[in-house]
Amino acid sequence: MHNAKLWDAILRGKGGGYPADIKLAYFMGGNPITVALHEIGSGTGVAQPLGDATLHAVPYMPSMGHGSTGTVDPVPTGTPGVYSGSLFFSMAGDWETTFAVARGGAEIGRFFLIEGQARLV
Repeated sequence: MHNAKLWDAILRGKGGGYPADIKLAYFMGGNPITVALHEIGSGTGVAQPLGDATLHAVPYMPSMGHGSTGTVDPVPTGTPGVYSGSLFFSMAGDWETTFAVARGGAEIGRFFLIEGQARLV
């Protein structure tokens, strides 16, 4: 598949005649990301946007034992709980990205994103 059809393939998937339902695509270089953070309200069980956090993203390539410079940490977009940044991958391969979430200068949690080898059929 030609890379010009990637976004159409993500939107339409198998139902649109493509060989797979693609949920995530990444490329070497900068990759825009959007992160939505929510917290469960104390005693309410209702998720509320977490708008006063800071995020730090660290890409790491386990097979090569190194990270990659050039990542831009997600920052608030103006929509409560939504942050935007860019992940930078210096080479093709499998990557793991750790996101540290802080509030008031203290880390409150971490989450991980595992990006597999980008190959389109």
